[in-house]
Order: sequence, then structure tokens, then C-alpha cells
Amino acid sequence: VDSLDDYCMAWEAAKHHRFAHPMTDKRQIQSTYDYAYHFDATYYAKYLRGYAEQRGVSRQEGKVVAAKLKSENGFVESVKLEGGRVIDADFFIDCTGFSAKLIGDVLNVPFIDKSDVLFADHAVVMQVPYQSEDQAIASHTISTAQQSGWISDIGLQTRKGVGHVYSSNHTSHEQAEH
Repeated sequence: VDSLDDYCMAWEAAKHHRFAHPMTDKRQIQSTYDYAYHFDATYYAKYLRGYAEQRGVSRQEGKVVAAKLKSENGFVESVKLEGGRVIDADFFIDCTGFSAKLIGDVLNVPFIDKSDVLFADHAVVMQVPYQSEDQAIASHTISTAQQSGWISDIGLQTRKGVGHVYSSNHTSHEQAEH
């Protein structure tokens, strides 16, 4: 039985740890596939932090408990952190994750529920060390279908990023993590 993989040039190249940039000439088969790079988010965040701070950006950490909006335009004027410290600034980035302190609680941007068409509503992510230092890094993301979602395995320089995206209506968090 043939597999669709047998007819995919990009997949065949990836299986053999090969790669080529797609061609722009639409007459060529090599113009039909695309690619992306995987960055280790921890290292990338450290790089961006250093880059920004070298250019005068002030970064403050703390748990946001309240925020004040500018009356003239509705933008965030200041945030109050746990412990009472108030930070005034011209620009804020909401890094509060799913709690969405600024975008949700303060700016009242509504959450748009798409559960009628997107069944996967949870994820478990983890960092997995390589078995040995000389283990080859996969040149592609390995996605494996599961009964309630999928598992992605992303090879990085020092570890693998593994995630299980799943439907909480079809499995428990404990089962997905296992």
C-alpha cells in the first residue's frame, strides 16, 4: 500500500536529513513546499532581553494585580504589582499568559471561543534531554496523531521540545501528560 509520504519530495528529503530552500519558479516542484526554523524559546528570550536592555529598554518583573488606563485614549498608563509598586510606562507587553491580566481583565478584549471547530483546547509541553550528546537532531518536526490530539517532537540544539495538544473532552490532563 502506498503512503502519501511516498509522493512528497520535502518529506523524503527530511527523512534523509536533507534540506533545500524552496524555489520561486512556480514551474518547479521545489516551489511547492515551505519550511520554518525552530528556535529554543529560552535562549531566544535571553537574546532578545539582552538586545533590548543594551538599547535602553527597562524590564521590570512582578505579578500584576491592577492597571490604570489613560482617560484620553484607553491605553495602559500604569500597572500595580504585588507588593504595591506602581510602574508608569509608554508601552506594556502583557506577559501574564492565560490569565491575560492586561488584555483581558483591564482592556476587556473578549476571549473568542472556537471550540465548535477547534476541539484541541489544552496542551502539555516539556523539555526532553537527548539520550546522548551525539544524538542527531531531526531536521523536521515529528507530529504523531493521538486519539485525542497530537504530539509534536521538535529537535533543538540541546534538547527536544515535546508537546501534546489535546481535547479535554476526550482525555484527562493526567492521561495526556502520561
